[in-house]
Amino acid sequence: MTDPAMTLASREKKAQSISTDRLWHTQAIDTTVETIEQALRAGVTTVQLRWKQVDSGYFLDLAKAASEVTQGRAQLIINDRVDVFLAARESGCAVDGVHIGQTDIHPTLVRALIGDDAQLGWSVSLPRDVDEALELTEVIDSAGVGALRETSTKTDAPPSLGLEGIARIAQRLPLPVTAIGGIGVDDVAPLASRVHNVAVVSAIAAAQDPFRAAAQLVEAFKTGQKTEEQA
Repeated sequence: MTDPAMTLASREKKAQSISTDRLWHTQAIDTTVETIEQALRAGVTTVQLRWKQVDSGYFLDLAKAASEVTQGRAQLIINDRVDVFLAARESGCAVDGVHIGQTDIHPTLVRALIGDDAQLGWSVSLPRDVDEALELTEVIDSAGVGALRETSTKTDAPPSLGLEGIARIAQRLPLPVTAIGGIGVDDVAPLASRVHNVAVVSAIAAAQDPFRAAAQLVEAFKTGQKTEEQA
């Protein structure tokens, strides 16, 4: 998942602090797309565009720019912003779906808006979330389960589940599960034997060498899968 402000700051590029400054947002978008390109080269197969507290126009600009490098190479998912997904698709961008959280528009309404051909992911963490997800298997296509541990990228994250907590939820859900929340490279192999995918933000977005960071994550996931196959 992306975090343009984090990525721009980590590259030590000069940027204005005024949130409405177009130069700052243009720099953030360009740096994020550069990072996405490096991650794709390393083998990342899904990119989720996440940009908190930003105007929809700038988010749409990011979606347009990102789709130019992900098209035909990886899935492109919009985090939270159904309006941006719809606008991007109307603009001709190759966007594959949206991922929403517990405080966003309910999945049934989102499905009605985005249609049956788009991917719809939903974050679950508490027992009641899992129960509802089980009732919505005809509506949602995947579940984001976490957080693994406390994360600096989400101030309202639910209590940490740990590896076994994520595994228990994954076993209950008849859907592809993506582990989320404070995941580092050392966590990936153990998770790979319990979930279908792993999502990270700072592990790539804040890395000085995003290609190397992404390659290490991809290799760790493959190692975890091989271990599971051999078990």
